[in-house]
Amino acid sequence: MENKMYQVAIIGMGPSGITASIYLKRSGIDILCLDKDGVGGELNKIDEIENYPSYIGSGKGLVELFEKQLEHFDIQVNKQQVLSINQEYDGTFLIRTLGENFKAKSCIICSGIKQRPFNVPNSNLYNNLGISRCAECDAPFSKNKPVAVLASTSSGAKEALYLASLCSKVYFINPEEKISGDQKIIDELNSTSNIEVFNSTSIVSTSGTKKIETISLSNNQSYDINALFLFIGASPITEFLGYMDVTNKFGQIITDEKMQTKVPGLFACGDARINYLKQVVTACSDGAIAAVSCRNYLKNGSK
Repeated sequence: MENKMYQVAIIGMGPSGITASIYLKRSGIDILCLDKDGVGGELNKIDEIENYPSYIGSGKGLVELFEKQLEHFDIQVNKQQVLSINQEYDGTFLIRTLGENFKAKSCIICSGIKQRPFNVPNSNLYNNLGISRCAECDAPFSKNKPVAVLASTSSGAKEALYLASLCSKVYFINPEEKISGDQKIIDELNSTSNIEVFNSTSIVSTSGTKKIETISLSNNQSYDINALFLFIGASPITEFLGYMDVTNKFGQIITDEKMQTKVPGLFACGDARINYLKQVVTACSDGAIAAVSCRNYLKNGSK
């Protein structure tokens, strides 16, 4: 039997995918939502949120509210892993998953990013609490308190400089011999009075009760901290796009301001695309723009 043709396939149901699905469903558009992990994405791993308007609480708490809204609009999420997306000769898209294949007239990629794994020694003692990968999100929770940063590049150094503007002390732990990247940022890091840099140093142990409180380093020094920030790299989840040449050398999807890629009918939003700020609120904005652009594409066949 021939596969059903959906109007839009949404790949990934984090904040951007959720928003796109709501906008499209309210417009009466037939959508297919795919995410092997269900609803929420990285939100499910966030302990505290206070910079998303009208909400203060855990990431899981916000996911529960999103789920209620999806239920209100009868939006179903198909928990299947997408293996590949290819555009057919007629301009439609074939989506292959581990379970079955789907067809759609257009696609919105909301697949997000995957963090480079790192197991903080002994973090099981305090359930990984007090460990963050987002300075913009969590720096205010450590205002006027000491924190540690694990990083080896100038992008991590830039995050440390922001932390230093709010926190009393920043311990910058670099496992490599030297920090790589933009020398101007590295020089600023080394000259900032409340930042202490440790090169060729690793974290050998941590301790805490309800959250991380102390780190022990390979230089035999220990420091009391309020949080540990990990800036060790992340990559977009875009390998399933296959031959469609819509990413840069880092795998980030290239879009215009309407979230349209150079492939007609293929849109992208959220953390998987090139953007300036990766936050829940900007992901939702992306999702709304992508949905409206996609709706216009279905109507007019153009951007």
